[in-house]
Amino acid sequence: MKKVYFGLLCFFGFGLFSQTNEEAMPHSTNSKGEEYSVMDEEAMIAYREDRHEQLVESLALSNLSSAHQELFANALAAVFVGIPVSSYSQSTHGQMFSDEIPEERESWQVSAAGQIEGKDNPTVRRLTGDSPFRFFPPTPFLPETAKLIKDSEREATVVFELDLDESDSNGASFVSKYPGEFIWMFEFTANKKDQSPKRIEIKLKQPVRERFRYKITTVSTELLYSFVESCGCFAVSKSKAQINGSSKRMGQIRMSMETRFSDIACEKPYRYLLPTKAPNNLPF
Repeated sequence: MKKVYFGLLCFFGFGLFSQTNEEAMPHSTNSKGEEYSVMDEEAMIAYREDRHEQLVESLALSNLSSAHQELFANALAAVFVGIPVSSYSQSTHGQMFSDEIPEERESWQVSAAGQIEGKDNPTVRRLTGDSPFRFFPPTPFLPETAKLIKDSEREATVVFELDLDESDSNGASFVSKYPGEFIWMFEFTANKKDQSPKRIEIKLKQPVRERFRYKITTVSTELLYSFVESCGCFAVSKSKAQINGSSKRMGQIRMSMETRFSDIACEKPYRYLLPTKAPNNLPF
């Protein structure tokens, strides 16, 4: 049952990655065939500043106020600064249809060899696999679609349509077979006090259906962020994935998965691994 559950989540779920543009850095290759470069703290800061400049240019095309443009540019630039050589614990549980999936806790090590290794088991994950450090392109959204949907003294939330040209450029995904049907939204919440990331959610804008075959009402992945002192950067503290719908073959579909990341610790001096090529940041 568990294999089926995670297989379906992989089918519907999000691998939030795309390509980077760090052609100037020397590349290494891990045992999974992934290319990556290694940044020290100075190089990481330069990389983050470059992302910030791209965000500023993109958000200038939106209808957001200058204050909100600055807030979201600062906060989004801090979302990804590379994958630090580090260790962490991961606790996952969920539900598939009416069955509860028991909690599973594992410990992992992001090695300098550019992959994620089990600390208590021989499993080796891809560097671009599930971890507290999720890569997004600097501007994964269409800036002209920006809508400010929440604005308080403490935080602000904006929602955009995802940029499918950047996110799904190879045209090989399930989504590309149904142009105009799958519209994905990128929702982002920033803390005003320190201009930091709080929450990202990627979700379907509206239900998708094919008569007599299936109906997908909800597909979403939510990431909650917190600052990790030992790493000097932000990381995902909790992620939640949800799928609701129905199909002729399976009946009602209700699936959810929640993952908590804890005990995140980075080695010093800091080394941040930067994948040069990675899967698309859309499902299917």
